[in-house]
Amino acid sequence: MVKIKQVAERAGVSPTSVSHVLSRKRQVSDELRRKVEAAIADLGYAPNPLAQGLRTGKTGSVAFVLPDICNPNYSEMARALQAGLTRSGEDMLVYNSDLPGQSDTMAADESGRAILDRIRAGRVDGLIVAEAALQGAESELRTLGCPCIYIGDLPKPLVDSVSTDQSENTRLVARHLIERGHTRIAHVTGPHHLRMSKPRKDAFEGALVDAGVPIIDDLRFEGSFLAESGRRAADWLVDQMPKHQPTAIFVAGSQMARGMMGRLYDLGISVPGDIAVATYDMHNTLEDLRPRLTSVGTKPSQLAERALEMLRERLSGKETGPPRREVIPGELRVGQTT
Repeated sequence: MVKIKQVAERAGVSPTSVSHVLSRKRQVSDELRRKVEAAIADLGYAPNPLAQGLRTGKTGSVAFVLPDICNPNYSEMARALQAGLTRSGEDMLVYNSDLPGQSDTMAADESGRAILDRIRAGRVDGLIVAEAALQGAESELRTLGCPCIYIGDLPKPLVDSVSTDQSENTRLVARHLIERGHTRIAHVTGPHHLRMSKPRKDAFEGALVDAGVPIIDDLRFEGSFLAESGRRAADWLVDQMPKHQPTAIFVAGSQMARGMMGRLYDLGISVPGDIAVATYDMHNTLEDLRPRLTSVGTKPSQLAERALEMLRERLSGKETGPPRREVIPGELRVGQTT
């Protein structure tokens, strides 16, 4: 087995310099890096992760916990995190809590705690959690023994967090619909047992009240954040049309909006001719929908990249203060559906 000492001899540098090149945690000259990388290629050297971990106390692994691996928001976050970690020679462990599939708060709590137990049993250098993945178990994040960054709104400043302003984002899309002249607006909310549903619901209905637009209880449908509930919401919407004649609908999550759009098409309902549609979320796959869907939010990759930066600041000791909270502004993208 080739050792670092042999690589150093071939490159004509010290073993310490080889370690610096491999860890990528210290600046080295381009010439030094080229020498070491050439020696590694010539000798076929491969680092021993176990030995590195024993020597440094680091595992080279970061855990990412997400609520729904099928949701493009979170798969986009995972891709951004994986890219950043790969560049620095680190690995990522992914845990899917499948929270939208849980029907109540107790089930969500148990799912989150089970994942944290598995993380405690393993060895990771840090943890990144996407909002709702560990709902009900957030207080345990401070007991894991490693830095943690939360993507979303924490009820208390337990650990560092980076989020977007869901309330302000939702008000943006509500004002957009009102400015387009809509005064009878239907609304598909998220499930009541998920904390992230409430700020979107309250902000949307608050914006309607502020503009003097009536809130009609019959035009509110509780979804699950999954596409299937969007299809059911489309059937519900068609039933409401003769009685309440809504001209627009806001859907609190894009998976529900995708399901709704497909079902409306099957039912012969024109968007935006018969009904205007807007949704919350800003991931890349929305670009493939036709007509282009009006949406609001912050790019998931942007949130993930900042979360990884914050984690590195904790791991390196650059940041040692109390939990930080950062908010990245959202944006409204007006498509063809409104």
